[in-house]
Amino acid sequence: MQRYLVKQPNVKGTKPGTTPAVRSSQVPRGPDLFAGVIADMYFLVRVPPQQQQLQRFFWEDEFGRLQEKYMAVHIFGSKSAAATCQFALQRAMELCVQDFSEGHAIVKEKFVDNYLDSVDSLEEALYRMRKLIECFARFKFRLTKWSSSDCRVLSELPKEELAEPKLNLDLDRLPIERIMGLNYDAEEDCFFVRVRVLEQVNTKRQLVAQVSGIFDSTLILGPVTFAAK
Repeated sequence: MQRYLVKQPNVKGTKPGTTPAVRSSQVPRGPDLFAGVIADMYFLVRVPPQQQQLQRFFWEDEFGRLQEKYMAVHIFGSKSAAATCQFALQRAMELCVQDFSEGHAIVKEKFVDNYLDSVDSLEEALYRMRKLIECFARFKFRLTKWSSSDCRVLSELPKEELAEPKLNLDLDRLPIERIMGLNYDAEEDCFFVRVRVLEQVNTKRQLVAQVSGIFDSTLILGPVTFAAK
C-alpha cells in the first residue's frame, strides 16, 4: 500500500546546522545544557478511520489463519508517517506558543522528536523543563529521556524520566548520549563524532567513501568534510 501514500515535504525543524550555536552565554560551562525526547511519537498520532485501509496488513493468528488488520496509528517507516506526525507535533507547538511564554523555546530548539536547549541557571533549566513537559502532556506527547551536563538538573527529575534511569548521580560519570545523531559527552560537556579511519587510503574513491561515511547531521564538521569532498 506504500505506493498509494503521498510523501510530504520535510518539516523536521530548524536545528540541523545550528547545534554549535545552542550556547547562549559566553561564560565557560555557565549555561546548563539539557535535552529530551518525545517518546513513541509515531504511535501517538492516529490515522483517520477513512484512511486506515491504506495502512492494512495481514496477520497470522495462532491457528495459522490470515486476518486482515488495520493500523489505527502511524508507524515508523511508512511513507507519509514522518511528515504527518511532524505536522501534528508542529500544531501542538503552535498552541503552546499561544498559552505558554516558553512556547518560543519549543519552536526554536526542537528537531524531529528531539529537544535541545541551554540556559544560564539551574532554576531556569528546571522551570523550562517542567513547563515543556506540561505543555506537551496537554496534547498527549510525553517529553522524557532527559540528559544534562548538570547533575543537579537530573537529580530534580524522577529516575524513570532520565535517559539513564540507573545512573548514580553521586558516584557514576555522566554518560555519553546520542543527541540529534551526534555523540554528546555530558561529563565533558561537548559533542564529538566517532570516525573509523582506514589504515591506508590509496585512491580518490576510497577517500570519498571514507569522508562520505561520516554522519554529521548538524554540519559541525562541514568546514572539514566539504573541503575533503
